[in-house]
Amino acid sequence: MVECRGCGSRDLAPVVGTETFAYCRRCLLVQRRAKSSSGRVAASALGALDRLLDRNRLGPGRLVVGVDAAPLLAQAADQGFDVLAIEQDREEAGKARAAGLPVVEAHFGPELARALAASGRRADLLLVPAFGRIADPAGAAEALASILSPDGSAEIAFASAAEIVPQGAWAAARNETILPTLFVLGALLEGEGLHLNDAARAGRHHLLRASISTERRCTGRLAGLLEEERRVGAHSARFYSGGVPDIAGARRSSAEEAAGIRT
Repeated sequence: MVECRGCGSRDLAPVVGTETFAYCRRCLLVQRRAKSSSGRVAASALGALDRLLDRNRLGPGRLVVGVDAAPLLAQAADQGFDVLAIEQDREEAGKARAAGLPVVEAHFGPELARALAASGRRADLLLVPAFGRIADPAGAAEALASILSPDGSAEIAFASAAEIVPQGAWAAARNETILPTLFVLGALLEGEGLHLNDAARAGRHHLLRASISTERRCTGRLAGLLEEERRVGAHSARFYSGGVPDIAGARRSSAEEAAGIRT
């Protein structure tokens, strides 16, 4: 890898504590130097399907599209939703077909998203439980903008550099391609007219869940996590090169802002 996966810059530098990842001095995206190893992220990283449907106010008949999210789609189909599985792995695509799901076996990117939108298959809800394993995050952001219906939303999960870097928890990133912070992800999405609306810790493996749409709104929970990133210094290159403040202290100071807000 010689160019940033997010912005195309060649100004990449090592991340403290690992030889596997680098960060971009321009956009601060942490990214794997080489192709990641294979592996499946549990669709449950996004949480329970009923919560996702309730949060996005969806009823039966709406289209739910999943990228490597067949287990959740099977549940949605059982509840009367129209579903479409985008599977990027041949074996997983076969499993999804065997489960009776309509499947597109292809890389999730702008070309596929535009083709689906042109055919009338725009997602009311898009599920991406393994966003951190997408090799082209800029292309994925463009794809999100193309495939979402005007009032549609996306739910994604990913391992965050703001969680992993200060703790040196690189084992949790062994299959990840990118480790975006909410700050970096927000900038990437805004370039495509999309916005982060909500975020929460997934409770394991340093994962975050995030909600995305074209609407400009920010929950208190998202605001608290963004403030926590700012307090630990994740908006600056020093965070990735070794100048890391105490993350535990930052979490304590932002706890009140997130208190009482549930997934």
